[in-house]
Amino acid sequence: MVAFGSYLAGLFAFQNKGWLRIFYLSLVVLTSYQVLFINTGRTGYIVYFILMVLLLLQKISFKKSVPGIMLLCGMMLAVYYTSPVLQFRVNDLLGDIKIIHQNNKENTSLGFRVQFHKYAKSLFTTHPFIGIGTGGFKYRISKDNPVPGWGTKLTDPHSQYWLTLSEQGVIGLLFLLFFLGSLFITSFQLTETRPILLGVLAAFSSSAFADTILCYSTAGFMLVFMSALSLGELIEKRVLFVKGKEFSSSTAYFISATDVG
Repeated sequence: MVAFGSYLAGLFAFQNKGWLRIFYLSLVVLTSYQVLFINTGRTGYIVYFILMVLLLLQKISFKKSVPGIMLLCGMMLAVYYTSPVLQFRVNDLLGDIKIIHQNNKENTSLGFRVQFHKYAKSLFTTHPFIGIGTGGFKYRISKDNPVPGWGTKLTDPHSQYWLTLSEQGVIGLLFLLFFLGSLFITSFQLTETRPILLGVLAAFSSSAFADTILCYSTAGFMLVFMSALSLGELIEKRVLFVKGKEFSSSTAYFISATDVG
């Protein structure tokens, strides 16, 4: 969520000038510091990078965005060497990958997620079309105990897509993708709020691979809330369109009445 806040501050920095631009740039710096130097969530690093790339692609020309993205990559590399928190979390991830491949030990931070995903996949294969039902993952894992190193208390497999597949099957995943796709397509009918809706969609879609965020996280509520606010622009456009038609018809009537007179 802080990464999305940094993205919003960047949007407003591009849209404003003078002291307001300085204010929003300072917010970008503060939120970026929180994400890259204080935050311990690796998903946050990825979402931050994706949103900053999206910001550059939307607000500057393609020719300028290419060196801008290269500069962003250089900045992320510099942060890796200057942020002990980010460096530790990235090295921890690389270490987990090495342990899993070499020693086949899965009771690590990454290993647990892999096991959760595998178990969700096994549940999905039992009922691939309709799934095992809402709440089925939590119930089944408490009964089967498929990951002894973790225990039986787990509400989700740490992936929105795998949770949807296991509990609602292919039909549920298609509905989820239809929902996200509808928002994406509708965003191109917007003008002022399009970058906001695209940003929240990018953040949700990318983080949903590693976290279950639609109903178990405030990020899911943020998706619904920000989407509703953004789509409100369509109502304003419709009202202006109706008023424009009424004005045109009244003007035409006045002109015709004048000609008759």
